[in-house]
Amino acid sequence: MSDEWIYQHDGRVHGPVSLADLRAALQLGLVTPSDLVRRRIVQGWAPADTFPELRTTPPRTHSGDPAAPRTPQAGFTLVELLVVIAIIGILIGLLLPGVQAAREAGRRTQCSNNMRQIGLALQQCAGARGHFPVGSSSGPTSLFANRGTTWRLQLFPYLEQNDVYQRLDFGGTNSFTGTSWHGQPWTPPNTVLDGFVVPQLRCPSNPRGPFEQHLGHYIQESSTFNADYAGIAGAYPDPGDRGSAVCRRSYNGYTCNTGLLVAHEKRGPKDATDGLSKTVIVGEQSGTVEGSARGANYLGAWSGARDDWCGFDDKPRPANQIPDDGSCNYHHSGVVVVRFRLNSPTPTPRSSQYSHDNNTILNSSHPGVVSLLFADGSVQLVSETIDIDTLRRLSSATDGQHVTLTQ
Repeated sequence: MSDEWIYQHDGRVHGPVSLADLRAALQLGLVTPSDLVRRRIVQGWAPADTFPELRTTPPRTHSGDPAAPRTPQAGFTLVELLVVIAIIGILIGLLLPGVQAAREAGRRTQCSNNMRQIGLALQQCAGARGHFPVGSSSGPTSLFANRGTTWRLQLFPYLEQNDVYQRLDFGGTNSFTGTSWHGQPWTPPNTVLDGFVVPQLRCPSNPRGPFEQHLGHYIQESSTFNADYAGIAGAYPDPGDRGSAVCRRSYNGYTCNTGLLVAHEKRGPKDATDGLSKTVIVGEQSGTVEGSARGANYLGAWSGARDDWCGFDDKPRPANQIPDDGSCNYHHSGVVVVRFRLNSPTPTPRSSQYSHDNNTILNSSHPGVVSLLFADGSVQLVSETIDIDTLRRLSSATDGQHVTLTQ
């Protein structure tokens, strides 16, 4: 008959069988699609899957038919879901340090850019006035009343703050800080400085607020700005071995006049006899010492030198002309005489312990490095492991020492 079939499987010939039986054998795997088959009325053999009537297709199901078999829905077990969550957590843990490092790199770059703007402002000031701004000064009246300013405020015209600078009163009846324990409140027009922030003077990596007081601040108001960059007034001990001729010991640490931003004196580019590219003029102070901010921000970023217990008149003496016995309360905000290594973790009493000390530590919120601005306008991220003698030589503009900056 025409519906009888013969097939070969495992080297043997089987049949004849009906078409229905052959289809059943294919579904049960007793015959494979590649096995040779033929109708009894056909002489040639051919693989089973070449015959349309022997091809099998999966049965169709109809979702609307309650009796139709249902295909199991794909999904995750609870264990698989927990494994996926754990893998995602691990990946986030691996990526997060990289993201944080990238963000810190951006902040570090912005900090360097801030210092470059400061360097450009210093160069413009020197070009306009013939000298850099005085590092820290007392006012024209009572020295203890402190009506003086720092180099930071004197750079306002060159940091796009000339409108504020023009409004300030530099006479003898006003100060540049909020109310302190000395009882010196801001009065108009200098109240414009109340809550005023100069972005170029803030490091973006500093986690503290711009008005957070530094240790030894004596500020009762919370709106006096603190800067993250200090001027360099020199180094102690003097790298040129000139002793008391350039450095003296005050009640608040050692003070020198060998840098380019010094107390009560003017310095210009020509005074950098060691070379502008070999002299640090501003250093970073965005870090902490024993968990506290202790930068050169006594009474805030704008208030200058305080000279008392010394019998000074209205023309205070330079740093190398005070008694060398520690009896003179001679300290100057806004500038640092470098005595300690970068990021030093320990303060020294009457030297770097408080914001009114002369040897506050250069430090940063950047891991392992501190930004230094050189007098030629260049900025370098210097490793905290820099040799302290090298750092002191770089901080003195006139010691005559040849310095090679090695990280």
